[in-house]
Order: sequence, then structure tokens, then C-alpha cells
Amino acid sequence: MSDFAPVSIPPETNGNFRRGQLLLLLSMFTDPLPVDRIGYLEFFAANPHLVVKDRDAVRLELAGFNPDALSYQSAPERFTNRRSRLRSDLAGLTAWGYAMPRLVDGRVACELTDAGREAASRLTSLYADAYRQSVEMIRPLFRLSETALAKQANQWLRLSDEARIDLLDLEPGQLSFDTNGAS
Repeated sequence: MSDFAPVSIPPETNGNFRRGQLLLLLSMFTDPLPVDRIGYLEFFAANPHLVVKDRDAVRLELAGFNPDALSYQSAPERFTNRRSRLRSDLAGLTAWGYAMPRLVDGRVACELTDAGREAASRLTSLYADAYRQSVEMIRPLFRLSETALAKQANQWLRLSDEARIDLLDLEPGQLSFDTNGAS
């Protein structure tokens, strides 16, 4: 087994990474954000090629987001997993004094405290810069009602089904098997 390269682990499986993304995201807003909206924003900011097309996609590539990343192939599953961890991650930020829950229009919302804004300002890496740029690019697309946003998010997540990568680089029907099962 030592001949095999280690399997890479997606960064979003690391709680500190996810909470860092949330700090970056929330630092870009002055008003509290509803938790559901945070879930959409932070996922699509981390996977911006699901929503950004045309010339803006080039800006994302220059920032370091690869539109051909295999992670786009499992976007619906990753979105579901990420949403299941969101409240826990926000609770962690709250426990550390970085975030403060609020009730806005009868819905749970969240905003950063001064300590949270300070912590977010200390996150200085190429990825942090790229993530901030991604948030700025997708932010205008999220000025929808909650119902319209949920519908639009479903459409964006279905885009990943159409963008499947053929790992064999073959057109459908090109792969044939002989009687021994070899291609």
C-alpha cells in the first residue's frame, strides 16, 4: 500500500477551514444575514463556477478557481453535507465570540462581532483573497427573495449534472467490450 499516493481530503471536511470561510463571508456584510442565505452564499462562493459564466468566469480562474475541478461533479451532495454542518459551524463561531445570532423578521440570522471582524481581517492567504473576490462576484446574484433563491439554487446545482466529466474522454457509445470484458 505504500506505493499509492495519499488520498487528498477536501478542505471543507476540516471544521477550521469551514469556519474560516464563514468568517470571511460574514465580514463582507454589515447587516445580519439569515442562516439559510448564509448557507447559499458560502457554498456558491466556494464553488462559483456553478453560478458565474462568461467573462466573469475568467476572473475566477485567474483568482484560482478551476471550472474543471472534480468537486463540481458532486455539487448537490456537497451542498447537502455543507448545509448539515452550517449551524454547528456558526455555533462554534458564536462560542468563540466571533459571531452573534439575531432574530430578524422572525428568522435566525447571524452577524460578526468586533472580535470576529478582527479575526477575519487576519485571514490573509491567496485562497482568502480569492474567496473574498468570489463573494463580491456572486453577491449581486443573491438579491432574490428566499423562495426565488431556493429555486435558483436548485437550477445551479442541476448544472453540475450537465457538466459531468468523462474520465475516459470518450463519447457515449464509443466504449465497447469484447467477450472477455476488455475494451
